[in-house]
Amino acid sequence: MLTQSFLRNFQAREGDGCPLELSDGDCRLLQSCPWRGNIRELQNFCERLAVLYRPGVSVSGLIAHLLESAASPETPPPCPPPMPKAAHTRIDLSYEELLAVLQECGGNRTQTAAKLGISRGTLWRLLKKYQVGQT
Repeated sequence: MLTQSFLRNFQAREGDGCPLELSDGDCRLLQSCPWRGNIRELQNFCERLAVLYRPGVSVSGLIAHLLESAASPETPPPCPPPMPKAAHTRIDLSYEELLAVLQECGGNRTQTAAKLGISRGTLWRLLKKYQVGQT
């Protein structure tokens, strides 16, 4: 129902008067798609379909082409899931462990943080907690 509504609206806006009718097979195909972008993705798809459709063009072929191009490797991969909080804030280091790694890295805080697997901000908080380097 949404697809038909979107198509009618886009065709009315374009004003070309070419009715675009979907077959039952076309509707089933569109219903089987995941539409990860939810209703907006479906709406954008219907707009592309309405704009590209011309009399004499196979609607099923056009739908297949648009779905295939949407799934092509040119689309960016999904964002990786965020890292768990524990990976960002390791604050269970002892004073001795912290000093040993800091000395091993020659006082370089960026290298120290990387070696400990923490952010520079977390390292800064640990240094402040243990009052390292404060006079």
